[in-house]
Amino acid sequence: MTIWPKDGDVRLMLLAQGVFVVRFPNPRVVAQICYVGRIVLKTSGAIINVTKWSSAVGSKGVMEVAWVKISKVPLDKRSERNMAYVASLVGVPLEIDSATLHRPASPRVKVGCINVDDIPSVAEAVLGEHFYDFYFEVDQVLVKDPNRGEFLLSSRKSNDKEKNDDVDTNMNKKPRNDEIPRGLWRKKMIMFRLGKKRATPRIPREHRI
Repeated sequence: MTIWPKDGDVRLMLLAQGVFVVRFPNPRVVAQICYVGRIVLKTSGAIINVTKWSSAVGSKGVMEVAWVKISKVPLDKRSERNMAYVASLVGVPLEIDSATLHRPASPRVKVGCINVDDIPSVAEAVLGEHFYDFYFEVDQVLVKDPNRGEFLLSSRKSNDKEKNDDVDTNMNKKPRNDEIPRGLWRKKMIMFRLGKKRATPRIPREHRI
């Protein structure tokens, strides 16, 4: 889709509901648009909020980071590799606290995840030749997504809208033959045949050839 031909080749692409990515011909136009930041269309009165593109566009949110204590890891299996493996059960291992690695108390691992509040308290995994229940406790939250609630709310509204659209479509759609229950379809066929038979006029015997 090409818009604003006077300013050159400007292309617009739909990224999500109400979100568009616009490619301008040169950085000067990008700087001008971003400097304004807010545009009101004269024809419709719609408000457009403009921000410069970044790698975060289209993402689900910021990765939250926290120090997590991990317990029930055998002392003879506490290596950085094993601790990273255990931490990967609940998120992305980012850093091992080497000062707590071989202490009797729970070692700590810096973990990245979607939501630190959803980190489970226990997870089962195999380490070596045995299965273990590893326990997790959030010790310190370092990064929290400030827009987490807004994203969840918008996602829930979008899912509800899709469900309602599917319900309306199914209610207005005429069922196919294979969607009609077998007994009901057989009943409809019998009624159709009987009706067709009764619609045929009966010819008296004396008038038959």
